Amino acid sequence: MFSSTLVTAAALLLAATSAGARRVCYDQTELLYCYNGEFDTPQEVDPADVTYIAAYLRAYGRETRNGRLLNMNMADAADCGEWSLYARGTALAVAKKVNMTYDSSVLFEDVANTIDGGTGAIRRNGIHRCGADGGSLGVVVNATHPSYSLPSYVDSGAKPAGIVIKIVANLLNIPDGKMAHMLPPDDHMTRRAIATTCPRSYLFCVVADVGHHPDIDTEADTVAVACRPLAITYRQGHGHAPAHGNHASGQRVRHALDDAARAVAVLTHPANRPALEAERARAVAWYRHREKNPGRADADAGDGEVEVPDAPQPPFEMQYKGHWPEPTGRPDRPELPCRPDPCEFPFTSTCLRLALTGDDLYHTRYGDVQEQPLRCVFRADKLEYGLVVLDISDLDDLRCGFVAPAVRYTAEIAPVWDPVEDLPLTHPPTPELETSLSRTPMSASGFMTKFGLYESSLPLARLKQHRVVARHALDYVWPGHSSGPARSPNLQDDGDLEPIIDLILSEAAEVGGPDVAHAHRACIDLPGFQARLTERLRARPDGLRGLSASPLLRLAYTNTSHLNLAGFTGLTFEAVATSLRSEELSVTRALSLGIDDDDCSGSLEALLDALSETDAVTHVFFLAHPGRSDDELSSRVFAQICSSPFASKILPCKDVKITGAFSAPLRRKPWLVDARGDRLVSEHLIRASPVQHMFVRQQLTDRTGPEGREAGHPPRFRPLHLFLGDGLLRPERLVSGFLRYCIRLHSDRFLTSFAACPSGRTPADEPFPGAAVTPIPAENLAVPEWCDLSSPSPSQAADGGDPEKALECWPVFTGLDPGGWVLVVSHEWYVGPQTLSRRANLVRRRIPTDAAFGVPVIRYAFLRAKQPGTDAAEVVGDLKSFLREAGGPNDDGRGDVDVSWVDALVARTASSIRETWQLEQLPPELEPVMVMDDDTARSVFADFVEDAAYIRENVRTAMQQGHSDNKRNWYPSLLNESEQQRAAAPRKRRRASRTAEADASKSRNTAVFGTLRDLDVPWPNALGADRPATPPESFPWLPGEASPDEDL
Repeated sequence: MFSSTLVTAAALLLAATSAGARRVCYDQTELLYCYNGEFDTPQEVDPADVTYIAAYLRAYGRETRNGRLLNMNMADAADCGEWSLYARGTALAVAKKVNMTYDSSVLFEDVANTIDGGTGAIRRNGIHRCGADGGSLGVVVNATHPSYSLPSYVDSGAKPAGIVIKIVANLLNIPDGKMAHMLPPDDHMTRRAIATTCPRSYLFCVVADVGHHPDIDTEADTVAVACRPLAITYRQGHGHAPAHGNHASGQRVRHALDDAARAVAVLTHPANRPALEAERARAVAWYRHREKNPGRADADAGDGEVEVPDAPQPPFEMQYKGHWPEPTGRPDRPELPCRPDPCEFPFTSTCLRLALTGDDLYHTRYGDVQEQPLRCVFRADKLEYGLVVLDISDLDDLRCGFVAPAVRYTAEIAPVWDPVEDLPLTHPPTPELETSLSRTPMSASGFMTKFGLYESSLPLARLKQHRVVARHALDYVWPGHSSGPARSPNLQDDGDLEPIIDLILSEAAEVGGPDVAHAHRACIDLPGFQARLTERLRARPDGLRGLSASPLLRLAYTNTSHLNLAGFTGLTFEAVATSLRSEELSVTRALSLGIDDDDCSGSLEALLDALSETDAVTHVFFLAHPGRSDDELSSRVFAQICSSPFASKILPCKDVKITGAFSAPLRRKPWLVDARGDRLVSEHLIRASPVQHMFVRQQLTDRTGPEGREAGHPPRFRPLHLFLGDGLLRPERLVSGFLRYCIRLHSDRFLTSFAACPSGRTPADEPFPGAAVTPIPAENLAVPEWCDLSSPSPSQAADGGDPEKALECWPVFTGLDPGGWVLVVSHEWYVGPQTLSRRANLVRRRIPTDAAFGVPVIRYAFLRAKQPGTDAAEVVGDLKSFLREAGGPNDDGRGDVDVSWVDALVARTASSIRETWQLEQLPPELEPVMVMDDDTARSVFADFVEDAAYIRENVRTAMQQGHSDNKRNWYPSLLNESEQQRAAAPRKRRRASRTAEADASKSRNTAVFGTLRDLDVPWPNALGADRPATPPESFPWLPGEASPDEDL
């Protein structure tokens, strides 16, 4: 190699003419200068030697993949120092530092081009034009060379400038063929960044303009914008550690971009707009009240600002991985606890959570996402996480911005250390945070560029459709050097409207006064009138108390699609009902209304009566107060809706949302409860959402394959019951969610697929379609999968816990009434010869076999309960049959049952499963998603009913252990059930079973549920429970460990 000829020589300080160090060397031009002027001394060099020097330096620079760099730092080339580079015969190449205000770093390739001109346009400016006289020229840099864009180069802070190359006579008599390298000696160690990456985790904040800033005089021509958070969610990342020869920032950047693109798609989905508008309006009123009552606000805020703590960073991997593909990072960190108190604006928080847990690539678990209090702040002083801000002040112009401090792994290295060729460092590098981070948020493309990622992608294309958030949008979330409230022009002079609105409010306060909706109907055409009127009504200290509410609402919301009464106080249900029946609100499609006594009082039945009479209103959102301590009010109001005589007309046809349905799952608490605290049972709700229960059996990994089954070793399954009733899933939504669940069944333990799934009619080629958000089924989150009897906490038992002290629990199955539906799912693994061969090779090499489970097959069936008898369960069959039999309107409110879209969605689901699990092809008789035959469906359901009785006793035992502090009071009636009732309950639940009394019930269940804790059983963990089954991906082999042609 050329570098073997390196020698060290003393530096030439030819330009040092003063005792003090200079910042700019003014006595040296960077333009081409030949030594043939009046006062110059021609150097008398041989042009052939000059050409040789250039060729040598070019070859030397090309010895590494990215190109060698000539680095002249301020500390190493003090006082405009000169370093000799290479000598050949009569000529010597010298590099002179001519700007001492920054470190300089240029490619040897560019140094060579500067000497001999290279090719093309550069060749006209080479020093070779000076001939035998010699001369000097500032390095002509090829700025498009990729090396200058590498993160390691950018983070070094050096510039490709400030160096002049000279060709002079070889007066030092340096021998030919020797590299007169004037860098500091190899033992001169400096601390430098050798790898740079972006933060591993991110804090996602949804903010909105909540009105005029209290400290600004808004009577001027501009108004002050005060952005406040509606939701703050933390997503922890995994893996992606920098490695020798591979900086590994790409996957971290892509993960953040994917998350942001999904969040934008969900927040801009039309079906979510009414609820987001309602919570934004509620936030305006809430923040205004807090600013007017700072003492009360401080008390509500607890202990003031909070921060997400930093976390230890993954170590720099010393093993060279320059040619390995970047893995996607599997879960390698403990899951985060849930936020214990209710989220202020849970629908917005749910949108964020579903977006962040919706990825199919980076294995984000439900516990990797954690909601934060709205007083959580970002300080830009943590290595672990960055910031993503989404501004929903205008849902037609949603904005997104990134703040990501660079994480630099620094080490003491020699100036000529090469991260590709040199041996690993003796002392591991340590991560350090970028010190001077800009407060200006970055666009998606700017975020990628900062960390050296230059590629086109679907997330980038999606995010490019949205503008970057304004800098002031970060001020509340990122306190410090505030830019102050932003000012935006007043598009309408509200002063012209105030006298009119004052008159309207005065007339509305008169007893027996005029109907303001009729008297002032012409005002509706005034620009900004309705928006200003609603703002005045929300800001009024007494709300609508003492006013004629219905005429005001009709005037404020005439010809609007959303009757958004969130943030209003002093309303009555009767006034809202009267308004809905009016002609002025005939085009209203959505209603949002607060349910606290201060917001709305009177009889809820009156409003429900009005809703049952109008087909136009299809979206209803009942909001609880942001500062509530629990979700009891939401549960009580929803129970009242379900027991209402109007429920049969409302629940099947209207999308009814309530705050508690979105708040409780984030706290892992049930919300669909009656006055006793038990699960709410409502005939009307069951008709609207017919499938209340889903049984899923998960096959444990079969290590023997078909040969083992032929030898009499049947596959083993672990059963699981999931309650769907509190997901409020109408038939069409359930079908779309189930097919999405089939794709993610191996990891979607908490059914987020049902809560955020694209419509079945969404075009297949839309990369980020978004989804209409429905509640995450909460009861499955409230009842832990494993309950540790040694602790009163309802948390899941640790993996290494005592099996005798850990009980497996489900949501209790209470049986099916006639007409009730259940969805039975069997998650199986097809193990063929290629899977067995791969396992054998992995085991032989002592490599984890997590990627060799096989190929998944999902079988399903819908069953409907009939009258008790010998055949108490009817197998309905496939998805289309279920839709036809379940009846009722579609999710869009139409009365007909359209099933034309189902086949296409099933085909897309099967295609997605095949694309993810490519280890081998299924045989012709199997499909990724297929219907069970009748006998299998009945048999599997009979086993489930038996298992449910066993789990019921586990749940009771777990509740008894934690009854003292009420942390496990999931089913109060079950806890208080008498012995006689307990004896009768299992027989009632077996009415759908075709088998007689199970004579080995307990022994069978003990075997089934002991498989997870039996350490002697290979692959003991049920998939989707204790660990996720990840799709196969290429394994990063070490050189020489395996042949690339070997089939693994």
